[in-house]
Amino acid sequence: MTYFTNASLTNLISNPTAFSNTIRKQPIYVKMVNTLNPNCSALTDFEIEVFELPTVIPSAKLKQCDNDTDGFSTFNLTEVNNKISVNAANEFFTYFKTYLAADTNDNSQVIANPTAYINQNVTTDTVWTRIENSNGCHRISEINLTVSTTGIPATFKQREFYECDDFIDVINNERDGVTAFDFSGITNDVKTLFPANQQLTISYYRDEADALSELNPIVDPSNYRNIGYTSPQIIYIRIDSELDNDCLGIWPRITLNVEPVPIANSVTIDRQCDDDFDGFFPFDTTTIQTTVLNGQTGMAVSYFDQDGNSLPSPLPNPFLTKSQTITIRVTDINSIDPDGACFDETTLEFIVDKKPVAYTVPDLVECDDDIDGIFSFDTSNIQTTILNGQTGMLVSYFDQNGNSLPSPLPNPFITDTKTITIKVENELNSNCIAETTLNFIVNEKPQFELYPTAIYCLNLPPITVETFNALNNYTYEWKNESGTIISTNFDAVISKA
Repeated sequence: MTYFTNASLTNLISNPTAFSNTIRKQPIYVKMVNTLNPNCSALTDFEIEVFELPTVIPSAKLKQCDNDTDGFSTFNLTEVNNKISVNAANEFFTYFKTYLAADTNDNSQVIANPTAYINQNVTTDTVWTRIENSNGCHRISEINLTVSTTGIPATFKQREFYECDDFIDVINNERDGVTAFDFSGITNDVKTLFPANQQLTISYYRDEADALSELNPIVDPSNYRNIGYTSPQIIYIRIDSELDNDCLGIWPRITLNVEPVPIANSVTIDRQCDDDFDGFFPFDTTTIQTTVLNGQTGMAVSYFDQDGNSLPSPLPNPFLTKSQTITIRVTDINSIDPDGACFDETTLEFIVDKKPVAYTVPDLVECDDDIDGIFSFDTSNIQTTILNGQTGMLVSYFDQNGNSLPSPLPNPFITDTKTITIKVENELNSNCIAETTLNFIVNEKPQFELYPTAIYCLNLPPITVETFNALNNYTYEWKNESGTIISTNFDAVISKA
């Protein structure tokens, strides 16, 4: 079997076990001859291809800060990927503790968590990364690790931030310990620690692990919300050189304090009836402040009328007011939020209801027309007279035994002589009432006897006509045909005069 580099089989490959290709993809032609019969032969070909190795630098370095001066720190080894290879995004990096393990892809020596690798030797360490491209070709690069004490001076004091709990979140809860902070001004403070025009990257992290690994940086320090972290929360500042990504400092110098918002507990007060028709009522405010605070201390309570004007605190007792809704603000006097002390508000409604007037209805007096003691009274004007133009009032009627009667009264209202009670009530306040009485009087029809006919002759002396068998003592009036009263006794004298 012989090998050639051309199809005409003229360029013989003299040593096929040590052939060096001349192009990346090169065809090879093969002639196979039967050793027993040279006239029996066959031809075939195949192609050899040499894949490119990754283009990498042989070594890189990572410098990490040591916050506790023990010589050990946490490294994110993946930070050197882009330094080692310009095509890092399309290559696969694996990290090993030895060169041999990296070259042989020994999984027993692989670094399982390259974003949180702790150096094994004090202040220094060396690890290796295996870089593979899509064709499986690999190269090895060395990573030199250095742990250095932070370069941030101790004179840079802790920066404290205080903000009131707010309700800008999914459930609008202003008591969840979450609020917004702006600590972006720290960036300029940090830059002043270094010579001018230094190329620095200053970033902020929620915890030390993220700061060391450079993972999950706070994107907007001017509007950071401490979601998932209780108060106080420590923020870590990390300073890196933009030239070689060396860590110049990591330290917890920002403290975020969420101030709890006081609770202005709900309070109510009974609506009252205007007792003197002036629209005002003296309310008892004895328990208002105690109810609003409900045991909270270190709080100031402020009151504002419906127009926003300040009222005395505590409210006067009694508090003379018309109907109005006031605002009650509870403020934490120990709050040091620079935007203003933390507070909560509630409202309290004072209602002075109009007291009704039960206007007097004159006695209704009728004569018993059928001697049964009962009469059908016309009630059409009673309710109008009682209210006299008032609106929003309920009118109730009760007999002399306190039993409820229909309202309005039936018309006609058939009754004997009796006195009923009329109650006028403000329909918004059952305690606002006025009462009067109304007398229904059925007078008994007089009963007596009288001769139906009396004859008087003009040429004779006067005669006397009289009533008899009267049932009671009555007053009498006798009138002649012209309507002139001729007697006020039980009898009358009839004459021609």
